[in-house]
Amino acid sequence: MTCRLPGIRGLRLAGPMLIVVAVLVPVRGASSAGLSLEQRVERLERIVSGPGMVDMLSQIQVLQRQIQQLTGRQDELQHKLDNLQRHQRDLYLDIDQRLRRLELKSAAPGPAGAAPSPAIPVTPATPPAAPPPGAAAAGAATLQVQGDYENALGLLRAGKYPQADQAFRAFLKAHPDSAYADNAEYWLGETNYVTRNFGPALQAFQAVVRRYSRSPKVPDALLKIGYIQYEQKHWKEARKTLTEVIARYPNSAAARLAEQRRQRMKVEGH
Repeated sequence: MTCRLPGIRGLRLAGPMLIVVAVLVPVRGASSAGLSLEQRVERLERIVSGPGMVDMLSQIQVLQRQIQQLTGRQDELQHKLDNLQRHQRDLYLDIDQRLRRLELKSAAPGPAGAAPSPAIPVTPATPPAAPPPGAAAAGAATLQVQGDYENALGLLRAGKYPQADQAFRAFLKAHPDSAYADNAEYWLGETNYVTRNFGPALQAFQAVVRRYSRSPKVPDALLKIGYIQYEQKHWKEARKTLTEVIARYPNSAAARLAEQRRQRMKVEGH
């Protein structure tokens, strides 16, 4: 939604150039006619104070005010866009964390109160068996993986994009086969997409599609690939990718966004 005003901004330079041209032409004519310096100055004064020059200066001032208004409007729209993207990212991260917590709860054993109370034994109870070797270490490792993932997400949510990029890369290197790997790869792509580092973002999104074909993140990753191709002005590839999103995931939110971007491309003549 960024407004592009290069043509209008150029009027700041065009105004003074018009004045110079308007002044130089009479000077050359006067010189060729052999007028004295005083006569030339008088002639220039008449030109500058004439109604044509006054109208031109008035038009330039009007254009400059319009440029200032458009620039202010552009800054306002950019600020709103940044806030909207930040809100969308925070909402998405929150949903992602909630889903992961639900997955962990569903995988955990049910509460002890859900089972019927056992009868009180007459003989002394047998001491509980010791946990199998390595069980405690496995639990600690799981907590470490989750902690590393939450840390990287926290950096992204805080807008610390370089640190988030490093954290997600470190996570994928340390835990390439974890249950969080597909999410980490996707958010690595988002971290770079937000900062318009389209090269690393594209690599991460492509990795999600290629390595984690059954991940729920694939539709969104494929959509972002199409977005990046659009930003890079690869219109044919972008249209093909967006069409693939719609065909493979017809009832998804990603498909609706892909169709919106296709319609936008059509309006823009791409």
